[in-house]
Amino acid sequence: NSYTYISFIDVIRGEVAPESIKDKIILVGEDASSLYDEKNVPVSAGKPMPGVEIHANFIQTILDTKFLIPQSSLQEFVAIALAVFFACYLFYLFRPLVTTLVFLGVVLLIIFIWAELAPLLGRIVNIFYIILGVLISYVTIFVYRYATVEKDRQKIEKAFSMYVSKDIVAEIKKHPEMLNLGGEKRFMTAFFSDIQGFTSISESINPETLVALLNEYFSAMTKILFKYGGTLDKYEGDAIMAFWNAPALQPDHARLACRTALKMQQHLEVLRLKWKKEGKPDIKVRMGINTGEMIAGNVGSRERFDYTIMGDAVNLSSRLEGANKHYGTYLMVSETTYSETEEHYEFRELDLLKVKGKNKSVRVYELLARKGHLDEKMKQLLPHYKAGIEAYYQRKWDYALTHFNKVLEINPEDGPANLYVARCQIFKTKPPAEDWDGSYELKAK
Repeated sequence: NSYTYISFIDVIRGEVAPESIKDKIILVGEDASSLYDEKNVPVSAGKPMPGVEIHANFIQTILDTKFLIPQSSLQEFVAIALAVFFACYLFYLFRPLVTTLVFLGVVLLIIFIWAELAPLLGRIVNIFYIILGVLISYVTIFVYRYATVEKDRQKIEKAFSMYVSKDIVAEIKKHPEMLNLGGEKRFMTAFFSDIQGFTSISESINPETLVALLNEYFSAMTKILFKYGGTLDKYEGDAIMAFWNAPALQPDHARLACRTALKMQQHLEVLRLKWKKEGKPDIKVRMGINTGEMIAGNVGSRERFDYTIMGDAVNLSSRLEGANKHYGTYLMVSETTYSETEEHYEFRELDLLKVKGKNKSVRVYELLARKGHLDEKMKQLLPHYKAGIEAYYQRKWDYALTHFNKVLEINPEDGPANLYVARCQIFKTKPPAEDWDGSYELKAK
């Protein structure tokens, strides 16, 4: 349809003005499909062109001297190379599903350039090899990406399957971009636990029983740790070190750590009943939790490395675990952890504590229970305990003693109350310095 068609019957009838065809080249032919003079040509988009119009194009080409020139081998090679380079770059930028759409888009773009622009430039372009090159690029990039991604996923699974739950490993495999294996600083929560009097326990039973006991204990505690999203750093003797918010991001890491510790203590009560029936030792576990800036990453050599955490905030959580011994408690948290979780859990203030190795005092708390889940005894003694602490900081030793003694009437074994009774009695006879801010320095770890 590039040329004017005039019906032959109109010419016979004299309905065509001679001026309209004067000095024109006239081709006489048929365009009815039933006469079978239609041919497929490269630019007809699947619709046959009448033979007479094909001849008209021949004549027009000769008149205009605008001949279609085939590409040289060099031009064809350059076109294929450019298309492959461009396609590889695009395929590498996007994820597999998007890459498939990009591949189809590139193919359509090549066809459009071939159909629309090449004829205008007077070029005969062989797009078969160009599209073939793009297809090979697509398949190569797809296979390469699958192989490398799968290799990375297997590496991630191997590296973290011993540290975290299967759910977190699966999440990291889906979104490896959340992982920085080289090490990075994050706001995290660290956890340390240690069995009370483990040396005495280990000396009182035979090695086989001790190993079986530890294995049962570690298995139960690790199962709870993984259930609440914790990352196991290491077992060290009878101690457990763990953390949250690495390698996977966990916005509620402090709350998860507190939940884990409470569940561990609850399950230990069940295990103690079982071990008592079996004639095994009574095991109690001290735990320390701190939230703060820490560095998480791989530490070690090329042959052997561990994914671990480091920093002053990590050391503090270890110190808090050990400080439980001084207060007769089993679950101590820092002020930062407390402020992150006070809406979800019940606490009582223990002290303004200066632990060994730190110059600055840290307010520490005992984690008691989930919000609204205090036992009746703790509900009764807590108001007296809080009043005693307030009086203690105000140097009202007798008033503080009155309240701490009421706590001991409810629970004679309350560790913090016993401690403060002893302190108040000492301070009555030997008061602290005038600039005393209420802090207590713990000399031992």
